Amino acid sequence: MCELTELTLKFDLRTIEHLGIQMYKTLPPVLAEMISNAYDADATYVNIQLVEDENNKQIIITDDGCGMSFEEINNSFLVIGRNRRKNDPNHSGLTPNGRKVTGRKGLGKLAIFGIATHIEIQTVKDCKENIFAMDLKDILDEKNNGIYKPQIIKYNEDVTCKPGTKITLSGIKRKNPIDIFDLKASIAKRFAFNVSDFIINISNESNETVKITNDTKWEYINSQFEWIFDNDHNDEDSFLLENKITGKIVTTKTPLPEDQRGIFLYARGKLVNSNEFYGIKTTTSLAYNYMTGVFYVDYVDDNYDSDLVTTNREGLIWERDELQDLKSWLVEKLQFVEKQWSEKRTQLKEDEISKVTGYKPSEWIETLPKRKQKLAKGWIDSIYKDNSIDENKAGELIDHLQMCLKFDSFDDMVTDLENSGLDEVKVLDLFKEWHLVEAQELYNLSRGRIKAIQKLEQFINEDAKEVPTIHNFIKEFPWILDPKMTIYKDECTYSTLLQEHFPENNEVLEEDKRLDFLCTGFGDTLYIVELKRPSCRISQKELNQLLKYHAFIKDHLIGTSESSYHQVASYIIGGSIIGNTEFNMQIEAMKTQRVYIEIYPEMLSRVKNYHKEFIDKYNELKQRDPINVG
Repeated sequence: MCELTELTLKFDLRTIEHLGIQMYKTLPPVLAEMISNAYDADATYVNIQLVEDENNKQIIITDDGCGMSFEEINNSFLVIGRNRRKNDPNHSGLTPNGRKVTGRKGLGKLAIFGIATHIEIQTVKDCKENIFAMDLKDILDEKNNGIYKPQIIKYNEDVTCKPGTKITLSGIKRKNPIDIFDLKASIAKRFAFNVSDFIINISNESNETVKITNDTKWEYINSQFEWIFDNDHNDEDSFLLENKITGKIVTTKTPLPEDQRGIFLYARGKLVNSNEFYGIKTTTSLAYNYMTGVFYVDYVDDNYDSDLVTTNREGLIWERDELQDLKSWLVEKLQFVEKQWSEKRTQLKEDEISKVTGYKPSEWIETLPKRKQKLAKGWIDSIYKDNSIDENKAGELIDHLQMCLKFDSFDDMVTDLENSGLDEVKVLDLFKEWHLVEAQELYNLSRGRIKAIQKLEQFINEDAKEVPTIHNFIKEFPWILDPKMTIYKDECTYSTLLQEHFPENNEVLEEDKRLDFLCTGFGDTLYIVELKRPSCRISQKELNQLLKYHAFIKDHLIGTSESSYHQVASYIIGGSIIGNTEFNMQIEAMKTQRVYIEIYPEMLSRVKNYHKEFIDKYNELKQRDPINVG
């Protein structure tokens, strides 16, 4: 039998035109075919070198795969339309190293002619080197009658180098320089190889080099929330389990570019459907502007007899009955994530705003009269949904809203506010336009608070009892303790726990016994308050006891899964302090740990001064505008 010493490519001219030149007009899908071939050859790397020579622009693709023998070049590589998986005698669909074969239609070699007119292939296998070249102009010469003989440069030469393949593309049709980083991002989307021993490197003449792995596609995603889909997380999803689907959906902090939105589908490590939302009308929810993800659906490309992937592997053939269940499943998962996204964003934004305002807007809304809860909730929901409003601006808006909703006169502004479209500048202008009415209302509020302050002063002068007088007074007017605290949230569970853990000695005199603990929550902080009578003098003993309470709460309660509080502040309030300079220095130092000793006269002076500013501001406005300020 004569040894075969020539190569032959048999084809129809229309095949080269339609499946090569017309289908593959851009660089990324062409390189993707070369990378896929290297992967199927069990390579551990593929290097792509971009040569931007004006006179001889080239792309050189090198891999360390198994290479090709002369016979394999003729009987496999040069056979157009050969289904490698179907022709596999073992029908395993696996490479010798156990990788799932990505190639299927045998058309990838034609992709080269979409961007280049000349190709040279150097390949080594079993210590034999073969080099051959093909030229598009000669291939398309009608004189050949659909039979083309590639130029053989080297034939079965003995070599000692390792196996592998080098493909050199020249006659590049592209005129613009190739951006190596854009190319990296584009290629990364096309693969999802579930192996750690396959690396794609791209380099250029400027000594820039980029590496692509299976994680590269996520480098461009500023992830905020993530949903995992696999056996461990979705053990009741029968469709997922039956078809061995895995993947994840990610939402980002800011809207994604359009070319990143949607779900990519991969089968056998290769893209089979570009990012889309599978029929969902994305204008129905902002969530879809923030959503991307991947699903690995190998089963759609495992059947050798039924081909569900388009020729250029940009999409599945969704008209096929076999894919209807997959489409319905994808829509169900996307809608599930869309709903959860809204809930997660709302919770996160509230947590961020509560750090600015010192209170949770949702808890504040519950304290409002029913008729105002709807208005407040609608406004705050709008603030949460507006991504252009950060937590600081949102906190400012909600603080204004909180103050305004205390006053019935604010109802006159509702129509203007609702028509403003939540333009933060417009809204704040409306608030400022209302400053005269606000000043009047604040004045009335301050007058009410001044009466409360006068009542506190009376209690101090009369040495009122801690229980129930001062205790109930602080619960009614928590701003006496901290001006920001407008709502008292009774945390009696913590009070009880402290009482149980620190029982008092029965021998303690009645007048020296401490008050039942007053515990209240504000924002993410739990406040522990121990009140003494105005005649009580605070000494080192009381401070040491307060420190024990503080440490107990921090060590055993704060930050646990049962608690929503992350910080603790502890107070003891009495009439005066007994101690020397060292004791006073200790008191100052403990403030950094949020442990405080307050004395009634100083607290009274502070709240008087704080509310005096409202009175002064009102008087100033009244002098400037006596007609509008009543």
